[in-house]
Amino acid sequence: MSKIQPLLMIFLLAFIGLSGCKNYNDKIIGTWERFDDESSGSVIKVEKVGENLEGKLQHVSGNLVELGFEAGDLKWKEIAADTKEQKRYIGKDLIKAVDQNNKVSQTEYVDMYIEFLSNDIVQILDPSGVQGGMSKPQKWRRIDL
Repeated sequence: MSKIQPLLMIFLLAFIGLSGCKNYNDKIIGTWERFDDESSGSVIKVEKVGENLEGKLQHVSGNLVELGFEAGDLKWKEIAADTKEQKRYIGKDLIKAVDQNNKVSQTEYVDMYIEFLSNDIVQILDPSGVQGGMSKPQKWRRIDL
């Protein structure tokens, strides 16, 4: 019996330690609303799908509607923790262009950083670390936990 107790204790400590650890990537999981620009009110939900994290649009408003985005679009994909910066993620952001008839003429995924400004606010940056040609940074606030 005395040999079983130390093994049981090690198992319990390992279980508690592992269950208390939260994967860094979990921090971005949740529902986010865009604010402070012409696409304010758009909502994206970031989830783990298989081994990857991805964000699908739940609601589209403002400028994103004009650019041909729709609810259900995979807006962010291949999201992963940035190994160089603790408060940042890397991934791909869907961009669209429309023609003269307001029909989507081009779709492309471009590299992006998701940078935490606080626990509940992120901004989207291009790989150079600037706001990717946007007049204002793309800001998103968490609307659920």
